[in-house]
Amino acid sequence: MGKISEDMRAVIESAHLCFAATVAPDGSPNLSPKATIRVWDDSRIFFLDIASPTTRRNIESNPRIEVNVVEALSRRGYRFSGTAVIHRDGPVYEEAKRRVLEESRTTYPVEAVILIEVDSARPLVSPGYMHIAREDEMRLMWREARAALDRGFEEHLAASPDFDPGRGLQQGGRVSTVSLSPTHSFNKPCVDSILLVAGIGVEGDVHAGETVRHRSRIARDPGAPNLRQVHLIHGELHRELRRSGFDVSPGRMGENITTIGIDLLALPTGTKLHIGASAVIELTGLRNPCAQLDAIQPGLMEATLAREEGGGIVRRAGVMAIVLTGGIVRPGDPISAEMPPEPHRPLEPV
Repeated sequence: MGKISEDMRAVIESAHLCFAATVAPDGSPNLSPKATIRVWDDSRIFFLDIASPTTRRNIESNPRIEVNVVEALSRRGYRFSGTAVIHRDGPVYEEAKRRVLEESRTTYPVEAVILIEVDSARPLVSPGYMHIAREDEMRLMWREARAALDRGFEEHLAASPDFDPGRGLQQGGRVSTVSLSPTHSFNKPCVDSILLVAGIGVEGDVHAGETVRHRSRIARDPGAPNLRQVHLIHGELHRELRRSGFDVSPGRMGENITTIGIDLLALPTGTKLHIGASAVIELTGLRNPCAQLDAIQPGLMEATLAREEGGGIVRRAGVMAIVLTGGIVRPGDPISAEMPPEPHRPLEPV
């Protein structure tokens, strides 16, 4: 008999929201909401990794996970404990993505699917049942209470001068992962956040500075302005490369910001990207793939190049930018693009 009962399935299908608890390598806890929790089969549940780089990193280090799901009106649910497996592509990835996105009729970019083998499922019940014995009475009370709470929050939003109903992912894409390294190590470890400093770049990163910091550029002209303060790569490239057999992940190719859901290479020179609450960067050009990529895995440099119909080279290893307005950037932050005045100039190697 499977571990997922019909009642558990009903709670999950009604809630669609869970809180997933993982543990970081240093032992610190991480609790993250997931709005795509679903049942896979009689013994497994899953959710989509849409903006969960910290959860994903923790699972890579320690696959143990606990997921709490509560039906909001009934004030009860379940605590699922088990072992998580990350699927970045393949049949599980495609089927899980299909189930959720077809049901929700959305097109969210999906970084991975987290499939959990449940080994323990325990009930969660509100202490409110000490005073209200029947579940239908509990639901009636909370349906009325929820409506009042919703009205109160909507009044807050309407009165807030900062409320912008159009702000969000539909304006562009989002940040998937952020990375930095204080040394010329090429690979940049993922971190929880980075600080962009106007005119400088990523605080603490080896390539931050007003003048060039990349060694190849220093050799040419050490006093030249630094047009490569921030390196961005579209996460869709990582997925494509992994499907071709390359072992790449965010930060591995030296980028500071891994994006998803925005076509960086199609943007013109001078495009301003508004990231998160305050940061603004301006695109200066393309990252020119170099032979250092082959040190990660032979053939990787060539895999980041393509040919246009006319025979021109398409460089796909990301874009470079300068920082106009500083600010903290975190995974999940929205990105919106502000186009420069026409005529637009395509990005060129910088």
